[in-house]
Amino acid sequence: MPRFYGLLNELEGYKNILDGLEKRECVCVSGLSGAGRAHVLFSLLYDTNQKSCLVITPNEESARMWYRDLSFFLEQRVFLFPGREFVFYDMDTVSRETTAARISILERIIKGGGIVVAPIGAVCSPVLSPEHLKKHTVIFSEADEVDMEEMLVKLVQAGYSRCETVEGQGQFALRGGILDIFPVHLEQPVRIELFGDEVDTIRTFDVFTQLSVERISTVRIPPAREVLYEKERAMRVAEQIESFCPQDSERLRETGYFPSDDKYLPLFYDKLPLLIDYFSGDSLILLDDPSLLREKAENASWEVHQGVSAMMEQGKLGGVDQNYSLEYDELLHRLNRNTILTFCPLLQTNTGVSYKKLVNLECKLQTTYNGNMTLLTTDLKLYQEQGYRVLMLAGSRSRGMILSDHLNQDGLMTVFDENPHSAPASLTVTTGSLSSGFEYPTIKLAVISDRDISKKKQGKKARKTKDQQKIMNVATDLNPGDYVVHVNHGIGQFLGQELVTAGGVTKDYLKIRYSGTDMLYVPATQLDLLHKYVGAKSQLKVNKLDGKEWNKVKSRVRASCADLADDLIRLYAARQNIAGYSFSKDTPWQQEFEDVFPYTETEDQIKCILDVKKDMERPVPMDRLLCGDVGYGKTEVAIRAAFKCVMDNKQVAYLAPTTILALQHYQNFKSRMEPFAVRVEMLSRFRTQKEQKDILERLERGQVDIVIGTHRILQKDLKFPSLGLLIVDEEQRFGVAHKERLKEIKQDVDVLTMTATPIPRTLHMSMIGI
Repeated sequence: MPRFYGLLNELEGYKNILDGLEKRECVCVSGLSGAGRAHVLFSLLYDTNQKSCLVITPNEESARMWYRDLSFFLEQRVFLFPGREFVFYDMDTVSRETTAARISILERIIKGGGIVVAPIGAVCSPVLSPEHLKKHTVIFSEADEVDMEEMLVKLVQAGYSRCETVEGQGQFALRGGILDIFPVHLEQPVRIELFGDEVDTIRTFDVFTQLSVERISTVRIPPAREVLYEKERAMRVAEQIESFCPQDSERLRETGYFPSDDKYLPLFYDKLPLLIDYFSGDSLILLDDPSLLREKAENASWEVHQGVSAMMEQGKLGGVDQNYSLEYDELLHRLNRNTILTFCPLLQTNTGVSYKKLVNLECKLQTTYNGNMTLLTTDLKLYQEQGYRVLMLAGSRSRGMILSDHLNQDGLMTVFDENPHSAPASLTVTTGSLSSGFEYPTIKLAVISDRDISKKKQGKKARKTKDQQKIMNVATDLNPGDYVVHVNHGIGQFLGQELVTAGGVTKDYLKIRYSGTDMLYVPATQLDLLHKYVGAKSQLKVNKLDGKEWNKVKSRVRASCADLADDLIRLYAARQNIAGYSFSKDTPWQQEFEDVFPYTETEDQIKCILDVKKDMERPVPMDRLLCGDVGYGKTEVAIRAAFKCVMDNKQVAYLAPTTILALQHYQNFKSRMEPFAVRVEMLSRFRTQKEQKDILERLERGQVDIVIGTHRILQKDLKFPSLGLLIVDEEQRFGVAHKERLKEIKQDVDVLTMTATPIPRTLHMSMIGI
C-alpha cells in the first residue's frame, strides 16, 4: 500500500469526483492548490485502479513541478515528456538526448502504460506514431533466427546509421558475426553475437573500452528518429518539393535523413500523430487550468506559424500546409473518447469541455514558516488542539528523526514513520519532499512540506562562476581565423559572427568551419560548449563534423587518463585501504540550509565546498587540507560539511586551537543550525564540570550532533557512537601529544583540516635551503 493513500475517503467532494470518473464522466474540480493537486490525482488513480494517465500542464516549469510531486506519491511510474523543437535549417541545434528521452517514454507507454506529465506544447506537436514505433521496433532474443541483410535494412529504415565502430546513440556496426547497436533509449550499446543465422549471446558493452558488461536474454531496439520515411510516401513528397527545393528532393529520393527535414513534416502525415494517440479511451486525461492551457497552446502555434511564414516569404518553403502543430480546440475534439478531468483555480464552465460534474474541494496552501521553528511549534499545537491529523515531510530519514526528536522535546506527541499508510490521530513525521504543503479543513487533515519549514534565501545576488564569466568572454576573445574546440564536434576554425534569421527571429551565431565544406553555426546560448584552442599549432588537425573522429580522440584521452589514474591508485593504495563512510548526496534540506547564508560565495569557496562534498560521498575516509587567509570564508565550508554529515545521522567534532575561537565557532554554528533542529554543544573552560559531564553523557547517547571545543575534545573520556567528521582548525598549533591522539581519531572518519598558513614553517625552511 503506498503512503499517503486513503486520506481523502471521508471527503464528500472527493467521493463525487470518484463517482464521476467511474461513470466515465468529465469532471471539473476547483479549489485545489499546490501539491494538493498531485495528492488528489494520486488518490484517484489508485482508487480507480487507473494504470494510464496523461497530465497536460501549461508550461515546462509546471510540468516539472507536477512530475516531482507525483514522483513522491507514485515513485517509478511517472514520466516527464519533454517538448520538441522544430528544425527548419541545416544546423546542428537538436540534441539527441531529447529525442532519446521522448522515444524512450513512448516505448514504455506502449509496453505497460504509465503516468505521463507533458506541457501543452509537447502535447500539440507531432511525435513518432504508435504504428511506426511498433512497426520499426526490432527485437533480438537468444536463439532467434535472423536474416542479417533484412535486419540491416530495417535498422536503416528505423533511423540508425551504419559506421565502423559504435560510438554514440543511433549507430550500428557489423563485423563478421557480431552486430553492435546503440539504442537511443539505453545508456549502453548492445553486442549481438551470431552463430550462423542464430543469435548466440546478447551483451551490453562499454562504448569506450568496447568490453562486455552484462549478459541479457533479449533487447528491444526502438526507432532512432521521430520522423520515419516510408519509401513510397518519400517519393511523393520528393515530387511535391522538386520545383522549389531540388536539393532536398534529391536527398529524399536517396532516402537520406537530413537535419532540416522537419519543414516537410506535414507532407508525411494525413493526420498528425500526437502523444494522446498512445492513450486508449480507458485512459484518464487531466487538464491543469484549461484557460491557461488554451492561451499557451495558441502562443506556441503562433510562434511556429511565424517561422513557417518567414520561410515562405523567403522562398525557402512552398507546397506545405501549415499543419505543424494541433490547435487547442482540435486537441479537445480528439480527446472526446477519453475521460477528462480538469483542475481549475476557480470554478469554470467555459473551458471548451462539456462537464457532467462540477466539484469544489477546499484545499488550502500550507503556511510558509521560513525557518521559524517557534511559529511551527505553535501551529502544530493548535492543530492538535483542534483534532487535526498532521503529516510532516522532513526530506531525509536523519532529518526526520532530528525533527521528530525536537518536536517531542517541545511537548508535542510526535511519531516518526518512514512509510505511513494513512494519517494517524495525531502528528507523524516522515521522509520525502513536496513543492508545497496543503490542508483539507473539512476533514481536519494537514500536510506540511519540508520546503514550508526551512528558510528561503532572500536578497541573494546571482552567482557568477568562472564558467559563466568565460561564456560571456568567448565571443570577444575570438578573432576570425582562430581555432576553437567544440565539446561535441572537436577542433574547427572560427570564421566570425553572423546574423541568422530562423523561425522569424534574428539571432547571433558563431560560424565555425570544419574539415571540407562542413560548417557549424553555434547560437549564443551554446557558447559554453566552445573553448579557444591553446595547443601546439604543429599538432593541429581540423576535425570532420560527423563526430566520429573527435569521439576517437576523446576515447584515447579517457584511456590515457585511466592509465594515469591506475598509477595513482597503486601509489595511494596503502593509505586508502581503510573503508570509510560514504555520505549521501545533498538533500533538499542541504540546499535550504546553504541558501540561508547571507553573503555571495566566492568562486573559490564554491569550488572548495563541492570538492569537500565529493570527498565525503566517497567510500574512503576524506583527508583534505583547506587553505585560506583569515576572513576568506573557510568556516562556511566547514559549516556546510558539518551539516551534510548531520543529515546522515553522523556526529561532528570541531577542534579549535583557542577557547575564544571555540566560543566564536560555537556561536556561529548554533545560530546557523538552530532553525534546522541540529544540536550543537561546546566543551571548553567556559563550561562548568557539571555542564561538561551532561554534554559528555548526551554525546555518548547520540543526543549531540556537533561538539566544538579545544584540546578537551581530544581526551579519551569522550565517546562518539557515530562520529562521521573531524574538523581541525590550525592543526600546526597543537602539540605532539595532541597530534598522536588526532591520529587515533582520524583512522576511519572524514577529516577536514583548515589553515591560514598555506606553507607551514618547516616546509618553508626546507624550500629555502635551511
